[in-house]
Parts: sequence; structure tokens; C-alpha cells
Amino acid sequence: MSEFRPYDPRGVVRQTQRNLPHREQPGATYLITFRLADALPAEARARLAELRDLNDHDAFALMDRYLDADVGSGLLSSSVHAEIVVAALRYFDDDRYRLGAFVVMPNHCTPSCCQSNPIRDSRWFTVGNRTRRTPFSASA
Repeated sequence: MSEFRPYDPRGVVRQTQRNLPHREQPGATYLITFRLADALPAEARARLAELRDLNDHDAFALMDRYLDADVGSGLLSSSVHAEIVVAALRYFDDDRYRLGAFVVMPNHCTPSCCQSNPIRDSRWFTVGNRTRRTPFSASA
């Protein structure tokens, strides 16, 4: 990946809304976390829904605490499953996005990359190459 370029709040931004707000800025470097569906217990998901309405910072801090507690199946602790995620991240590198550093944890993955929506393409690659027991959920 070329040099790190942080999000510039004064720069041109495209914002879309689905489950979460997404802010896109051409050329910016993104840290994106996607997780296994069982990585957050029901009470954490309910609390996150409340916090999203109030404050993105608190919501992400709470999610990080749960993800770091290794809740859920830990499917990605298996090298077979972790390697599928790594292959998915590298599959579109230098084509649809530029991949930087990344980490694969037992219940989530956080890559850094430049481009507006790299996870959409990597998620579809991953779906075809893993068991369907534990679906991924993207958080960005």
C-alpha cells in the first residue's frame, strides 16, 4: 500500500446509510473490522443499537471490548479458516483496493486499505471458500 492517508473531515466526503453510516473519501486509508456473527452476544448487540443513535465513538469502543474478549466460536483461530480470510483480503489487492497491514483474530479481522468499499468484494470471495456455519458481519 502507498502512504497512509487519514480521513480528512474537511475534505470531500460521500456519506451513505444502511445499517451504519459509511463515509467514503477517495484515497483515504480505512481500518475496517468485520466479525463472525456470533462474536457479539445479544445484549452487546442491543446496547450497540442504543449507542449508535447517540455516539459512534462509544459504540465502537464497546464493540472493540467485546471483540477483544474472544466471545463466540473463535472459528478464525483455526489456521484453515484464517488462511481463507487472508486469501480473500489478498485476492483483490492492487485491483479493487490497496491492502495494507491487517490482523486476523479468532472472532474478527481488521485490515487497513485504500478504496471506498473493499470488504464487499472480499466478503463474497470468502463466502465461497468457507463453511456456512458462522456468517460474517461487516462493521465499518
